[in-house]
Amino acid sequence: MTKPRKIELNLGNPKNGWLSIELKSAEFELEFNASNIPENPTDKLCESLILAVNGIDTEICWS
Repeated sequence: MTKPRKIELNLGNPKNGWLSIELKSAEFELEFNASNIPENPTDKLCESLILAVNGIDTEICWS
């Protein structure tokens, strides 16, 4: 049995259409600001997480 990987996701407070994002794991760290134009980044994240939990490959691109 494999040990589950820990992933940390921190979402900042939205301000003027921007959202600060921190994504961390043992091997990877990414910090960036996402825009809500043309699509809401948290909606896209939720959609992708639902697909991933169900074993479906997914990919998102945040502006």
